[in-house]
Amino acid sequence: MTKTKKMIITALFTAMVFVVTMISIPIPFGFLNIGDALIMLMAITLPLPMTMFIGGVGSMMADFALGYSQYALFTFFIKGLEGAIVYYLYHHTKKFRKVLPFVAAGTWIVVMYGLTDVFLFQSWYQLIPSMSYNVFQGVGSAIIAISLSTMMIRHMSKLFKD
Repeated sequence: MTKTKKMIITALFTAMVFVVTMISIPIPFGFLNIGDALIMLMAITLPLPMTMFIGGVGSMMADFALGYSQYALFTFFIKGLEGAIVYYLYHHTKKFRKVLPFVAAGTWIVVMYGLTDVFLFQSWYQLIPSMSYNVFQGVGSAIIAISLSTMMIRHMSKLFKD
């Protein structure tokens, strides 16, 4: 794949993550969206650096745009590493590769945003409420990614043929 094609694909999918994260359902202390499902799907089809950039930057930009700037830096790392978790587990496991990467990434989201809220609010009392509403984001995204992964691989392979 040419350098120009990589840059175009990275920019396009970063914008897509931004947009689908912006289309969100507000809940107390945050929002639900399908941005994580898209990050998970990108992680099984794109190279690791592209996946981490797309997830981190696209989601961070959405935090700024939605008025959650206090989460932006945390989101950059959490979502970038979410992509890395899916990428690594998908490409290095055989037995559970259709489920494990997505469940692990969903769990990562729940735990890391719980710890982020503990840090931001300076209270361990935030951990359980944060994790309980983030479980919807993590589990929902994993279910969507698992459901669409086979189709995504089939269609994305066409994109990378030079």
